[in-house]
Amino acid sequence: MLQIKNAEDFGLGFNSMTRLYMDRYDEEILADMIKLCEEYLKWFSQRTIICSLRDLVKEYPFYWNEEAVPENQNESYEMLIKVLIKQAIGKEKKDSHYRELRNIVNNVSDDIGVITSRWGKEKNFDRDTFYQWVIENGLTDEVAIKEVKEDEMLPLKKKYVPLFYKVCNYMIDYSYGRHTYMPSTCRNFVKANIELMSDEALKDIVEYLKKRNADIPEEESAIDKIDSDNWIYMQEDLEAELLTRQMFYEAQEKAGDMQELKMLLNELLDLVSLHTQKDCLHMYHQLMGIKRYLMSVPEDEKVKSLLKILEDGEKAIGEKSVEFFEKEEGHLYEKIGERIYQRKR
Repeated sequence: MLQIKNAEDFGLGFNSMTRLYMDRYDEEILADMIKLCEEYLKWFSQRTIICSLRDLVKEYPFYWNEEAVPENQNESYEMLIKVLIKQAIGKEKKDSHYRELRNIVNNVSDDIGVITSRWGKEKNFDRDTFYQWVIENGLTDEVAIKEVKEDEMLPLKKKYVPLFYKVCNYMIDYSYGRHTYMPSTCRNFVKANIELMSDEALKDIVEYLKKRNADIPEEESAIDKIDSDNWIYMQEDLEAELLTRQMFYEAQEKAGDMQELKMLLNELLDLVSLHTQKDCLHMYHQLMGIKRYLMSVPEDEKVKSLLKILEDGEKAIGEKSVEFFEKEEGHLYEKIGERIYQRKR
């Protein structure tokens, strides 16, 4: 079974979806959140659930859409709130099993901000009426709860793979341009799970980043520039992964003939074609595609021979890269050691 890395950060993907929904009332996002809850709600931390509930009941209406939830979405919207509250109460009961039920419900209500929220006011909730609403809707029934550590991996069934891709897209959509921990967390989450991403899923993200990165103003503040650069780096990293995969597939096609694979490798290692640092990176990622293939097959003398050619090629590319770096950017740096540079002030 496939597994999702960085379980806690996957919960932040659900938070991102919540905020996007409250900003747009996009019915597809609402449906995806409900689908995600079916499989993963039991894994979400109390913090993840509470944060999404706060957003759904609009504790902070100054930021999101001021309009009411569309009538045709009301039933699904209410169902989602009930499911989340039930899980929040279940986790609170588990952590505070010695407390009476009313106090547990009140504590969840306070964490969400139910009574002061627009949703709570529309229902005329106070502590007593909210408690009665919870009881009447069976939200104190037992729920499935699974503990998950920050570095634990979550199971990903094949039928949920497309939804996982969408969660990654929602995370990028929400966090792009923000100046919180979310952009870096989002980027790291996608990169950590890159092996789960299909070529098409990566291409979709690259196309989105190309469009957003093309709109970056030339003149912007230092903090904006730092964040913009990081999104450009992510685009380049994903493009590099796609290039590596492309060469992996080419190597696979030649798997029956190691001599043909050797010719491909020698043809690829044409150092005369290197004119810039970018050329060096391009060739390096292609080499990594062939290396990825060779590392996936049983090792014999022919494979060892090709890996040796690869090793020599990596070294030659590295030397060329330094040469072009000094030519293209050397005036901006001073050399303080072997391949160690410090930017000039």
